[in-house]
Amino acid sequence: MKKIKIIHILISKGFAGSEKYLCDLVDYQSKFFDVSIIILKKNIFLKKNINKNVKTFQIIDFFKKIQITEIINKNKPDIIHTHLSNAAKCVSKSNKFKIIATAHMNFKNAILKNCDALIVSNSTQFKEVAKNFGSKIIDRPSELATDLSGEWSAWRHAIESLEKEGKKFDYFLSLPATAPLRSEQDVVNCFELMSSGVDIVITASTANRNPYFNMIYRESDGTSRLVLDDNSFNRRQEAPQVYDVTTVAYLTTPSYIKSSSGIFEGKVKSVIIPKERAIDIDDEVDFLLTKAIYEN
Repeated sequence: MKKIKIIHILISKGFAGSEKYLCDLVDYQSKFFDVSIIILKKNIFLKKNINKNVKTFQIIDFFKKIQITEIINKNKPDIIHTHLSNAAKCVSKSNKFKIIATAHMNFKNAILKNCDALIVSNSTQFKEVAKNFGSKIIDRPSELATDLSGEWSAWRHAIESLEKEGKKFDYFLSLPATAPLRSEQDVVNCFELMSSGVDIVITASTANRNPYFNMIYRESDGTSRLVLDDNSFNRRQEAPQVYDVTTVAYLTTPSYIKSSSGIFEGKVKSVIIPKERAIDIDDEVDFLLTKAIYEN
């Protein structure tokens, strides 16, 4: 299968955080994609730190846009990833490739006009981007922004923040970024099930394991037992069908989130999602599997 072709552009003259970020990024991407870089010829230190397996185009400081355009036209990339605003200004929007821009530091709003996607590195930049796109940003308090923070509390905070501004809405829909293979129909199915009067609709997929038959609880000394110890099942096929909760979608109402402390306090229904769209990216293996499914 043809690899996705990515050209990174960074035309800085030194070596600091942005340059280190680029070197680390292309080193990782080169394992999966056809990656190359455009840099200034005078930036010798950057050239020394780029993975030797990554093709590097070196240009001079004058007429940069002309040189970059010639390289792009000759190599026909699928994606162009610019770093810092001076690189973004050298690439014109085209239907032949997608443009991604990373704003490592302060950036000019002009970059937004060219790029199809923008990567920011801090909340200040994110807020500025959101403002340009007409989005609403809700600042979470610090206690709701840790690894141990519960999602339900964050949902409640978001709802209450909007209601304080006088905004009212009938439904609350959460679409976590960790389930990128969801389809539009998956979300539509949730709304159709919600109309039956349930408190919340979640998504699920058929589980590979069954707590009645081949899922165990393990003690610290290695002693193991079934999660649900019921001796009446001799084959997995005889045990009740169980499902994995997925992160494809959560659909509920503001009132249910405010009056409850969790998903399963009320009436819950679920939409079944095929396994190929139900992956929840939690580690690198999940990412690689998702990537393989997406590309095929």
